Amino acid sequence: MRLRFPVNVTVMSGIASLPTAVLATAPAATPAAQVGLSQFAQVFGALVLVLVLIVGLALSAQRLRLGRGTNGRHLRIVDALALGTRERLLLVDVAGERVLLGVAGGRIERLHVLPPGAASAEPAAAETPAPTPGFPGILAAVLGTRKNGR
Repeated sequence: MRLRFPVNVTVMSGIASLPTAVLATAPAATPAAQVGLSQFAQVFGALVLVLVLIVGLALSAQRLRLGRGTNGRHLRIVDALALGTRERLLLVDVAGERVLLGVAGGRIERLHVLPPGAASAEPAAAETPAPTPGFPGILAAVLGTRKNGR
């Protein structure tokens, strides 16, 4: 029994010789062109232009507060405090009334409602809390209690 191939052998030999035929007709490689100072300055200038454009757009987006959504007429975020990576406290002014909101993991809860005029945007000098002790004071207090406790 004789095997028959659907492809003609002459076609296969023509396909096999194709890369050598293409290489024979390819033009000779020219030596690489030297990069001059003017080309370097042009590329460097384009890079500086792109960086200045990025910084300018970032500053304008920050100035316009894009992405914060604070353009409302009746709502205004007075203060925000990040408690963790996804948790934060927001003090929101709603038509003259201050509302303390807790935002965490896709949930928003009203924690407290302050009457109008109860809390100002800037705390008064008399309301400033006592300074908290720094790390050395806390460490001394903890070590002191351990020594006295033992």
